[in-house]
Amino acid sequence: MRKVRRKRRAHVKSKSEVLLEFICSNPGLTTEEIAGGLKWSIRSVKVLLTRLKKKGKIESKIFPSTNALSFASVAEIEGTLQQINLQFSKLESVKGGLMDKEKESFERCVEAQLKHEQGLATIYANHCAQIRELKNILERGELILKRISLVLGTVRRGNKD
Repeated sequence: MRKVRRKRRAHVKSKSEVLLEFICSNPGLTTEEIAGGLKWSIRSVKVLLTRLKKKGKIESKIFPSTNALSFASVAEIEGTLQQINLQFSKLESVKGGLMDKEKESFERCVEAQLKHEQGLATIYANHCAQIRELKNILERGELILKRISLVLGTVRRGNKD
């Protein structure tokens, strides 16, 4: 009995695979930039981008400041959303700690006032004010993260429809 050896064919990447890899390694490019980078025609890039969008492999974003259409992989957007959620959780944790510190400083301020120690009461009152300022900064950061998350979520959902 003779064994037949079959040659394994090397996996040849399709144009779609090449394009997807290029987009993953160079996110945020316009159609023209992609075509230039791959040295393909703009028309062939547009056709392949449309196919990849329909399959849910990539998503397009229009940036209002330039009206430029750029493309990003779904995985990239998901990763960004996960990072945003992680940072949001960290901000919540820090904000909770600041609230505890503010409560403690306020109680010490009241105690100092009751003991007629104006200098110490002023220090604690200033400390409370600084903590409130930090909380306001964190809340603005949370709002920014929420806005970014909403935009990315809208882009992700908009392309699935």
